[in-house]
Amino acid sequence: MEFKEPYVLAMRDQAPRLLRELSRTGALQAHLNAKSREAHRLFEKLTEHLPKLPNGEVRDTAARQQAERSVLDMLIEFPEM
Repeated sequence: MEFKEPYVLAMRDQAPRLLRELSRTGALQAHLNAKSREAHRLFEKLTEHLPKLPNGEVRDTAARQQAERSVLDMLIEFPEM
């Protein structure tokens, strides 16, 4: 699941001050990596009981897309600054 790009785009729209601050201090990449790990853990939890293909991907495309949307909805939030 791709998380970093939609997260940065949402941050640019919803929390531009946070994006600037993380960029200015050099902490943006570490922040993105941490949020991406969190997103992948949540996705795995949401899909753990779904049938998987041999490569580990969720077999049902609609279920995978729903889980991805759920992850984005839950994790794309920014504190008030």
